[in-house]
Amino acid sequence: MSHEDVSEFLRGRYYLSPSTLYSIARPSKNRQGYDIPVEAEWVTIAVVAERGDIKLQNGSIRTTEEEKAATATQGGTGRPAGPRKYTTIRLVDLGSVSSNEKAKSPRGDAYLNMMLFEAESVSTSRESKSRIVERSYKGGSGGAFEQSSRFPEGSVVAICSPRVLRPYQVC
Repeated sequence: MSHEDVSEFLRGRYYLSPSTLYSIARPSKNRQGYDIPVEAEWVTIAVVAERGDIKLQNGSIRTTEEEKAATATQGGTGRPAGPRKYTTIRLVDLGSVSSNEKAKSPRGDAYLNMMLFEAESVSTSRESKSRIVERSYKGGSGGAFEQSSRFPEGSVVAICSPRVLRPYQVC
């Protein structure tokens, strides 16, 4: 994206780095997640550090190659019956400058795990005489899961007002 596009996207939104997000998050009343005490939309910008495999809600795992084959047989649209797919992407802070360091080198010391869920339905539309196809996603992560294959490690992503869940407890 161009600098102008990024500036326009950020206009009217608060920027919260992952480390700032951690410092202001407060447990929600129902203890299922966290509330972020910002009155307007906010955005977190981070770098994709690690991509997880695509998993099914029943605990199965699909490799990236299996996922590509399944998508190709569906024609790339719609959602197959059965458990919904999801993936986890680890994001790291763009970095901050520590005032204690002489070199003032940036460091990415905060990370977030972003879970993306498959949409429940996808509809497509095309304007007459146009080659541009618009897709509309309902449910899940609103199309972010479907577009996440475009985010290789090292990509910079912006997330607008996400829901912040409790950390996943491994038994």
